[in-house]
Amino acid sequence: MKINVVGKLTFLVVLLIYPFITLFAQQESRDNALTDQQKLGQRILQQRCAVCHTEVAPGAKRYGPVLYKDIVLGNEDMIRDRIRNGSPTKMPGFRYGLDPLEINAIIEYLKVVPKP
Repeated sequence: MKINVVGKLTFLVVLLIYPFITLFAQQESRDNALTDQQKLGQRILQQRCAVCHTEVAPGAKRYGPVLYKDIVLGNEDMIRDRIRNGSPTKMPGFRYGLDPLEINAIIEYLKVVPKP
């Protein structure tokens, strides 16, 4: 009887954990597919841009638009200028906080971010 209960519990634990394991593996394979430049861009975006361009908490106000590849592709120069100089209304410029290589890394990363 004890073996049967342990077997059922083990099966239940595996069943509950499996979705998280596959999600982690998918995220890891997606991260491994990024170039070093894109990984740098991802890190900088998470550190500097996420506070305004992601939903921090459910229902919380987002200050900037959601960023993804369809916005960036074909608009690289405009996006680069916006990151560097900001906008007159909301976005600060990062010309003194990010060097051109970091700005380019953000753009290269955004080119692979799917639309949410």
